[in-house]
Amino acid sequence: MQLEAPVQVTPSWREIDTLAVAQDAMRCALLDATRSLAESNLHLEEKVLERTHQLAEIKSAAEHSRRLLMDMADSLPCAVFRYERPLDGDEGFVFISSKVSEIYGYNHLEILAEPELRWSYVLPEDRQRGQVLLQDAIKEGRGGSFMERVQLPGQHLRWVETRLEMTSTADGGQSWNGYWLDVTEQQLAKQELADQLLFQAGLIDTLPTPLFFKDPAGRFLGCNKAYEQAFATRRDYLIGKTVLELDYLPAADRQTFHAEDMDLIRRSAAVVRELEISFGDGSRHQVMYSVSGFRLADGRPGG
Repeated sequence: MQLEAPVQVTPSWREIDTLAVAQDAMRCALLDATRSLAESNLHLEEKVLERTHQLAEIKSAAEHSRRLLMDMADSLPCAVFRYERPLDGDEGFVFISSKVSEIYGYNHLEILAEPELRWSYVLPEDRQRGQVLLQDAIKEGRGGSFMERVQLPGQHLRWVETRLEMTSTADGGQSWNGYWLDVTEQQLAKQELADQLLFQAGLIDTLPTPLFFKDPAGRFLGCNKAYEQAFATRRDYLIGKTVLELDYLPAADRQTFHAEDMDLIRRSAAVVRELEISFGDGSRHQVMYSVSGFRLADGRPGG
């Protein structure tokens, strides 16, 4: 071997051809792979765009439903709420409608952040009772209702009804749907009616003539003191009974009075006549007996 001369190797054209073919095959394979990858990327981008559009539609529908729920809740004459107690995690309000500010003086976001604010303007004696009733309902997993008086600054005293119903959640927890409703007008109407009934009761008690009144079934609804004294009875004993059950009257008189009463009530008719009747002390008295039926506002017999 000549050390001074460069090494010369005669290449094999067959080997070069083989290598070239292999490289070209590799190039084609890489080109096909690149095209396939490009197609996959394009398909993936289309899927991503489609999924993004679907998510946007779902989000829009969810927002529409949320807004619709809020609008419906805000259109009610009461404030509605939802209280949840999951199996694991903190319990509390998850929804309160905006009407709550008119009732408790704080908006729904403030009460969601600090639930105790809703008790701020409740009268102290009602606050303690209401908190106990609410806690008992949640602790025992049941619904409930109670009334409380609320005095907002610069406003008159108002009555608020709390009502809640318990349901089970999908994860096995519990939730309460309920409302807070201003029932001041109803309470004032009830009080006015009670005052009127007391006035009427006092008025008829001043009459010296025995007086009674009955319902459509002929049961006593009440009487005055003169009736109690004449027949030696009490109105709490009398109320709810028909004349057939009054042992201080002879059996024959009871049957006559009851049949007549039911006929007069049915026809809204009246009768006035003289009769002899036994009083509570057993003495017989000649009296002017007057009885009449009446109808309710809707035309039904009233008593």
